[in-house]
Amino acid sequence: MSDYQWDLFLSHSSKDKEAVEQWATRLRDAGLKVWLDKWELKGGDRIAGTIEEGLEGSERLMVFLSPDSMGSQWVEVETDVSLFQKRSVKRPIIPVLLSECKIRPLLTPIKHIDLRELDALRRLLAAVQSSGPVSSSAPAVAAPNLDLSHLPNTGGQLFGRDAMLEALDRVWQGHKWRIGVLVAEGGVGKTGLVVEWLNRISHNGYAGADWLFGWSFYSQGSREDRQVSSDAFFTACFKFLGVTTTYTDPHERGQALAALVQAKRGLLLLDGLEPLQYPPGVQLGRIRDPAMAAFLNKLAWQNNGLCLITTRVQVQDLVDKTAGVWQIALDHLSVQAGAELLASYDGLTGSRAELEQAAGEYGGHALALNLLGSYLVAVHGGDICRRDRIKALSKARSGGEHAKKVMASYELWLQEKPELALLYLLGLFDRPAGAAELQAVLAAPAIEGLTERLPDLDGEEWRYALTDLRTLRLLAPGGPESPLDCHPLVREYFGAQLQKKYPRAWREAHRRLFDHFCALPTQDQPDTLDELLPLYRAIPHGCQAGLHQQALHKVYLRRIRRGNEDYATKKLGAYGVELGAVASFFAQPWSHPWSHPAAELSAADCAFALNVAAFQLRATGRLRESLQVQVAGLKMDIQQEGWRNAAIAASNLGQSSLVGADLPEAIAYARLAVALADVSGDAFWQMANRALQAALQHQLGALEPAGTLFRAAEAMQCQQQPDYPLLYSLRGYWYNALLLTQQQHAEVQQRAEKTLQWMKEGKFLLNIALDQLTLGQACIGLGRWDEAERWLQQAVADLRRAGAQDHLPRGLIARAGYYRLRQRWEPARQDLAEAGEISQRGEMHYFAPHILLEQSQLAQAQGQSGLATEFLEQAEARIQQTALFVFAPLADQLRRQLGGTARVWEREGVQRQIEAKTKQMFKKYPLPSR
Repeated sequence: MSDYQWDLFLSHSSKDKEAVEQWATRLRDAGLKVWLDKWELKGGDRIAGTIEEGLEGSERLMVFLSPDSMGSQWVEVETDVSLFQKRSVKRPIIPVLLSECKIRPLLTPIKHIDLRELDALRRLLAAVQSSGPVSSSAPAVAAPNLDLSHLPNTGGQLFGRDAMLEALDRVWQGHKWRIGVLVAEGGVGKTGLVVEWLNRISHNGYAGADWLFGWSFYSQGSREDRQVSSDAFFTACFKFLGVTTTYTDPHERGQALAALVQAKRGLLLLDGLEPLQYPPGVQLGRIRDPAMAAFLNKLAWQNNGLCLITTRVQVQDLVDKTAGVWQIALDHLSVQAGAELLASYDGLTGSRAELEQAAGEYGGHALALNLLGSYLVAVHGGDICRRDRIKALSKARSGGEHAKKVMASYELWLQEKPELALLYLLGLFDRPAGAAELQAVLAAPAIEGLTERLPDLDGEEWRYALTDLRTLRLLAPGGPESPLDCHPLVREYFGAQLQKKYPRAWREAHRRLFDHFCALPTQDQPDTLDELLPLYRAIPHGCQAGLHQQALHKVYLRRIRRGNEDYATKKLGAYGVELGAVASFFAQPWSHPWSHPAAELSAADCAFALNVAAFQLRATGRLRESLQVQVAGLKMDIQQEGWRNAAIAASNLGQSSLVGADLPEAIAYARLAVALADVSGDAFWQMANRALQAALQHQLGALEPAGTLFRAAEAMQCQQQPDYPLLYSLRGYWYNALLLTQQQHAEVQQRAEKTLQWMKEGKFLLNIALDQLTLGQACIGLGRWDEAERWLQQAVADLRRAGAQDHLPRGLIARAGYYRLRQRWEPARQDLAEAGEISQRGEMHYFAPHILLEQSQLAQAQGQSGLATEFLEQAEARIQQTALFVFAPLADQLRRQLGGTARVWEREGVQRQIEAKTKQMFKKYPLPSR
């Protein structure tokens, strides 16, 4: 039992009264006895005597640090160590930081707690507990496991959001919602709202959360045109939840993490999701990252806790999952709330009507109003009427543009000051900047236009500049050792200004950062993704420095990709991070990605970048974007008369068009590919493109022409490689598919067993998986059920390992058919659902008829004839629409089984369409005259 009347004495400046009282309430609600002057001083009390009694009767002293408190005479008296510790027992002093300030020398040796950090209350309670016994009446506060270090520190007060805070309380407490989404443009205050809500629920152990984890995708890139990956998030979240994973398949990775998240009542915060969403266009707002799409889709149907998302764009994937998803647009501040925000600035003067008028002019945009208030106080004596001095306000159409106008005024005002150079410096980064990265740029010699005005990192001038920028709301709050961060809009603006006004400084600073990150790995060719991350970070800095060739050849090709080994994707499954790295070699606006490789690359390197980007995009299920890249590559190859590369590009376009279910377009590209291969004289591609022609004839339902073309291609293969007389790889898979259609199961088994041996010798993971898939299908036809299951299970697993989203549905559909035949209904349904999700998200419509036919067979096998007919009708419509008549015989068979008559398929119009598209294709890409 403590012999002190109070657990804590709170020492503070009267100017910080409101903030301190909020913290006092939280501490009291946590069970502590708190001495606060507002609560203890009564009318007529002698102030000095009452304060001395409070100090004497308190077991601990908590000092609130701010510029005002460090200049307060009362705080100086209260923190007199000799006064507070005059008893024989030395009582602890706990300094807590409200805002950036110069700390009094008596307190500098004592480690302080930064109240602007998200887990501040937990750290406060831990400090109180560790400094000695507390009152017996104080209950233990359960602190959940949490990691909020990856969220930005917003700082500042919140105005006009009481209704939204209450709504978040209801969403969390109601156990109805599984995912909550806050949608608003940048700078409206989405993140600040979430941070304030977290602070409010922190006093009671986060209202029953078993764990909390937060992640900001703006920690990887502040602009929407960044190709941000979810890989780092998944790695960190798995680690936080105590699991080490090696998932290379994005869907499997998302599903596995969702299962972990679902296990307990956790609170997951995903800040700034829009870099993982599609930009304006037909897919606006859909998630383009397959792992994140799988993760959120599973959480939307089951989650014991809550996943809270902030984004600038509505998450279209979640729109139809209304039963468990709360998705709401966050409005701009009302004129009343905006006026309150402006009135919170000490020194800002103006009538209530004038403040409301200013808030209306700035559209209630929180960031713009914060910057306006700080600017007027700093530059114009706090006169709200002088806001007309801010240039071109009338031209601003959005809150973000209003904010940029104020930043432009700040830029003029801070000319020749180190604060402006510091803002330019932060514009070099797409995430918070740590001391090591800053030091790399600040190293001698000084960079003209950037660092010549910046003081030493450890100097007093540096600290003053940081404090000044934090006071102006241009720099995020933080402690002495915290990375420097600012709002993404601030970072974007000052970065763009540095690049425009001081291009040499921009390039030199990025060159230093490129060298810095290149030197971080201890191995020349790192083995793990964590060890590779500095090299991935080096690439965009190298490209911004104009070192595209060096970044491509010395870092990406040699150290990351390891030449033809393609190490990071084949061994680590790092498709998302790889795509982000390749994006640095393109000059692309957000709305038209992958349109043009950087001008600094050679013609050969441009072609390489296009090919790699197309592969990564198609492998991750982003077929539409992949097609754009392939078309650009084909045009470039033909312009440069690179006929072999053009033959490859046309072949890839034929395959992609097939996956997109545009069979006439695919056939036209295949015919062009054959012609280009003949012009090039390349024997391999002459064979390969004829095999592609054969495969497309098979999809058209022309089995005899397909067989003739396949046999001709295999004869060419035997002539070129006598030791490998059979078509293998993807071409072997295509030929085997035709033979399976013709019920030649035994021959297919023999062929696939042989080619599988060849593929295993070369360790070609995708080709191995395709042979295993073929063997599984052959064994089904032969009635070898155990072998069939073994091959199909291995095929799906290896297709996942290969990261082949454009092939994985084949394995899932085949395995679903096996499960159906073995009357295992639920796993069959799950495989078809996954195949449908992958194909729909990636616009890979080729798989739709096959999935629908398999769903019809599954329903019929379970006695659901009505549902079977419904699926069959949808499949028939898709077959006619896509001209994928390879599926017509199965559709006819099912129609007869369901008591109907086979449909008459219209084929002549398709042939006319094929001929017309072929004519257009050769006109668009003319071949050299012979």
